[in-house]
Amino acid sequence: MARYRFGVVAVALLAACGGAQKDAEEPAPVDDGLVGDVPQLKDAESQYEDVDEVSMPPEKMEEVNLALKKRETSAGRCFGNALAKGEVKGKSKGYVTVNVTFAAAGTVSEVDVAESSLGAPTVEACVVAEVRRARVSELPEVFRTSYTYRFERDY
Repeated sequence: MARYRFGVVAVALLAACGGAQKDAEEPAPVDDGLVGDVPQLKDAESQYEDVDEVSMPPEKMEEVNLALKKRETSAGRCFGNALAKGEVKGKSKGYVTVNVTFAAAGTVSEVDVAESSLGAPTVEACVVAEVRRARVSELPEVFRTSYTYRFERDY
């Protein structure tokens, strides 16, 4: 019975499409700089000429992440102190994202604010100062990353 139904369905499908396949012409590929819906850079390699081909071992990336995470308490004090002084007006929560560069020696060589929802320069400067204190063991190369510190007022 099942074979009979399959045969009937197969015959019906062939009849519906005319029984023959038409040669479909593939449209020519369009080089519009997109892969899917994501724009691609034509010469992405040239942006990173100063970066070595050595990749950072995962355990070193985790060490960097942990060092930045350990600064969350002191960064939180930056926000709390600014709240107490009235320097953060009308904000009960927010964030500061920093770009950080670790030297191969494991110290922070550069740090700057990439983005902040607080609009409070004193908090941002304090967070930058706290992040500068982060340390890791020696790295195989210079390592650049970003980290977001989130704040919320305790009531």
